[in-house]
Amino acid sequence: MLLFDAFGMGLFASTGASIALAAGGSSLSACLIGATTAVAGGVIRDILVNEVPLLLRRDLYAIPALLGSSIVAVVEGLGLPENVGLIVGTVVATGLRLLALWRRWNLPIARRVPDEE
Repeated sequence: MLLFDAFGMGLFASTGASIALAAGGSSLSACLIGATTAVAGGVIRDILVNEVPLLLRRDLYAIPALLGSSIVAVVEGLGLPENVGLIVGTVVATGLRLLALWRRWNLPIARRVPDEE
């Protein structure tokens, strides 16, 4: 199931960024919209099946989405065809997510700061 989730996340990130660029958005807005599209889709799915969203766990989820959407914006800036950005962005985002799952990479958890008295 996580394999399909990783592919869907990568595809939504790339597609969201591509649509934002096609609508005349800036590169920054395309990156943020692509990542938001990917992450929101996963959150909605997890809420519908009554699970804790992957975004709220330690897993790498938003970072691969942001990287995939950033690649789409960079490829657009270089003047390459849109399909190249979609494919490369999807493959990189999906690959990073799968690599993080396989290697059990997690984000650090913030430590509590003791209260000063």
